[in-house]
Amino acid sequence: MLCSIKPPSGWYWSDWRGVIFAGRGGFELSRLLQRFQANGPDADLLEVIRNRSLSCWFEKHQHGYRALEQAIRFRSLLAKADLQVPSFEEGLQRYCTSWWRLDQAYRRCIFHACTYQQPTLFKPLREWLEAQYVNNLLLPLTNRWSDQVSPLSSWESKTLPRQRDFHMRYVHAPLSSKGLKRLFVVISDALRYEAARDFADRLNAQAGKGWQAEVDAMLGVLPSYTQLGMAALLPGAQLGLNPADGTAQVDGQSATGTDNRDKILKAYANGRAKAILAEDFLGLATSKEGAELTKDHDLIVIYHNRIDRICDKRESEADTCQAVEQSFEDLELILRKIASLKGSQVVITADHGFLFQQEPVDANDRSAFPAAQELSFKNRRFALGSGIKASAGHKVFSASELGLSGSWQAVFPLGLDRFPRSGSGSRFVHGGTSLQEVIVPVIKLKRERKDESRVVEAELLRVPAKVTTGKLSFGLFQLEPVQPRKRLPLQLRLGLYAKADGTLLCPHRTVLLDSAAPEAREREQLVILELSNAAEAYNNQLLELRLEQMLDGVDKPQPYKSFELKLQRSFGSDFDDF
Repeated sequence: MLCSIKPPSGWYWSDWRGVIFAGRGGFELSRLLQRFQANGPDADLLEVIRNRSLSCWFEKHQHGYRALEQAIRFRSLLAKADLQVPSFEEGLQRYCTSWWRLDQAYRRCIFHACTYQQPTLFKPLREWLEAQYVNNLLLPLTNRWSDQVSPLSSWESKTLPRQRDFHMRYVHAPLSSKGLKRLFVVISDALRYEAARDFADRLNAQAGKGWQAEVDAMLGVLPSYTQLGMAALLPGAQLGLNPADGTAQVDGQSATGTDNRDKILKAYANGRAKAILAEDFLGLATSKEGAELTKDHDLIVIYHNRIDRICDKRESEADTCQAVEQSFEDLELILRKIASLKGSQVVITADHGFLFQQEPVDANDRSAFPAAQELSFKNRRFALGSGIKASAGHKVFSASELGLSGSWQAVFPLGLDRFPRSGSGSRFVHGGTSLQEVIVPVIKLKRERKDESRVVEAELLRVPAKVTTGKLSFGLFQLEPVQPRKRLPLQLRLGLYAKADGTLLCPHRTVLLDSAAPEAREREQLVILELSNAAEAYNNQLLELRLEQMLDGVDKPQPYKSFELKLQRSFGSDFDDF
């Protein structure tokens, strides 16, 4: 399916392999894709992508390169992954430690490839990625995880806290402590664990400019779907489900819809809590309605819904990866609004996760509903009813085994199986027991004061006005020592470029300035850049020494400083290719 994103301007048609190119950039990317498909070394491919990122045509093709970069990352992670699940607790722990990175790399690759809008060029890579993700990750992992779920007599964990304890742990406890006057909670429907880690990493990469983020995990409720997941995040002693329509209750009160959740929150906080939709919150005038909201309420719960609203439909489920990226943009807007209201602490969580694959689900991943006295509520990944007969490929829990009130039962297809349900999609699903569905993230955010933390600064020393040999030597000085949470390390990428056309004339050097030494002389590093043979074409011309800052979670290095100098020398054999 093609994404509804327009290609960059300036494209022209080429008959070469039926692919659309934009000059040299498209041709270079095509060659890299061929090298990837021929199992070219990951390190070599990534180094080429890093070098290409500085070219004048890279911006037009950046999504293509990022898609390949994520495919390389996925291949490397999968090659090293041990997908064994020794126990229920080990499975939870291993997913939170490492396995989530595979889901993230897959999602990012699909997003960039779709945004790039070159289906012919990326068809072999997409087919490879889908086969690897489904056959070598999802199938073995969900099957082995299901082997641990099958014998369970109750849905609980010693490794992860319960989702139903969210309010006491992450809301009541902080608000009861001294010093915190107000807490904002953002509940983003279907923000699964790997996406939350991605978003938190992006926030932390902006050191000194916004929020400090930490990510915890909870064991989500079963069934892992919106009605119950939203109810589990509210204060209350007892959760329940109506097996006839799937609606949820907290202490016998309906938890369906923002108005009912607002009533439950207000009862807990003596009227000083507010439930509000994200679009309504963003529409508040900061100086008037926003000021009144924060004056009258100590707890403000913001309900955000993009991923589930877009993806839980057959006609738009293929846009899941785009919806996740758009949710990140929404959440950043919400955080900016909170900051404008002088909010300093925020918790972001979700009601459930999801299973997703970009291509249509194989017929073998479909499971018939089991025999039962009654199945009153049916979903792709669970069904509610009574008198359900346990059978191979299914797991049956009673309401009490799930920690819920009532005398009904729930049945779940194991592995990747989906129940038949007319009119609904099958690529984006939730409600079941997979790790991707039941591990729920909690992002704890604290607003940084502008003077609380920042990256250390650097200065160039002894840079000559002219380059007269095959090497350029100079000093790089870290102006101040690194201090925990106050003065953060600075990572720079250095390169020498032709001023005329931006050609890179030496291999990049990456330098980390992380010295905590109080003595200034101990914070200086010697840097040597070796010119390549390409420099010969630029003799007697101006060069530019560029320093670029590298940020975690940000693909493209950011400009830091530059220095202009002249290449003036007699060329000999001391220039090496790179």
